[in-house]
This record gives sequence, C-alpha cells and structure tokens, in this order.
Amino acid sequence: MPDSPATEEQLRRLKNTVMGAGHRLSQIARSYELHPGEATELASITRELEDAAGRLERLLATLPAVAAAIAMIKKAAAVVNSAMTISGAVLCPAVR
Repeated sequence: MPDSPATEEQLRRLKNTVMGAGHRLSQIARSYELHPGEATELASITRELEDAAGRLERLLATLPAVAAAIAMIKKAAAVVNSAMTISGAVLCPAVR
C-alpha cells in the first residue's frame, strides 16, 4: 500500500500516462487506414488501457481513507500499550 505522497504522485502520473496512451491509440486508429484486424486490436488495447486507468483512479480515491484508518489503529494500539504498560504487560510491542 502506498504510504507516502511521493508514491501517490507516482500512481497519479502512471494513471495519466495510461490514459494518454489509450487516447493516442484511439487517435492512431482513426487517423490511418488499417486492416480490420489491426483496428480491432487497437480498439481492444484502448479499452484495456481505459479500464486500467479507471482502476488506478479508484485505487487513488481510496488511499486517503486507508491512510486515515491506519493512523487511527496505530493511535488506538498506542493507547492500549500505555494502559497495558501501566499494568506491567505490553500488548503490541511493535507500535511504539
């Protein structure tokens, strides 16, 4: 899972690159005289790229919510650790 703004930015750029490649393939398919099989193949690749861009967009939309949930879980674990440390036990030693 991406946990830094740099990773999120890389995913955003990748999504834009995939979208651009799909758009360019679509333009090429319309601009040149192609055999029917070639035009069909370009259309198929274009749809796959559009689908991939959509999946990346949905992934990017979930990142802030996932990061917030992880932060809340870490805070809760720290509170539990503090309470358990007072009583002499440590429940989640990795979260300090």
